Amino acid sequence: MAVRLVIEIDGSQHGVDKHLTYDNTRTRWLETEGYQVIRFWNNEVFENIQGVLYTIQERLYGSRDAEPKPLKHTRRSRVSSPLHPTPAR
Repeated sequence: MAVRLVIEIDGSQHGVDKHLTYDNTRTRWLETEGYQVIRFWNNEVFENIQGVLYTIQERLYGSRDAEPKPLKHTRRSRVSSPLHPTPAR
């Protein structure tokens, strides 16, 4: 079974109210579409990459010590989001 996982890497601008509102709206929409969203700060990636990778592995396989398995991907039809509507044809 495939895992629908979105990984966001945020810079300091994402701590500002305008970006927080946008990010929260986008995250809620992605979750309603069946995705899991993980957010990391830029400095986490640069200063603790192993911890970031462990967190991703836990979400994918249920444990940081689990043996990675091939994931199967099933493509779903595109649904427009309130943030990025699909253009009319």
